[in-house]
Amino acid sequence: MSWPTIRYRDFYDVPRIFIMTYNSKLYLFDCPLDDELDEYSDRYRVYQLPAISEDELQGSWERLPERAVSLLG
Repeated sequence: MSWPTIRYRDFYDVPRIFIMTYNSKLYLFDCPLDDELDEYSDRYRVYQLPAISEDELQGSWERLPERAVSLLG
């Protein structure tokens, strides 16, 4: 059994945004800061992403949810 590879950015106690590949699909787990509460949620929004090049992952990931194929939950 092989484990999926996880790549993350933004870390506050735990990774706040990370991507992983599973069964040849790319998933984004996002837990943005809630400005109103000034807190991070204890839940992630999970998105399926299209194929994204390594060059695109070098910059900010802030807009990656906009690229999602679907919101899974």
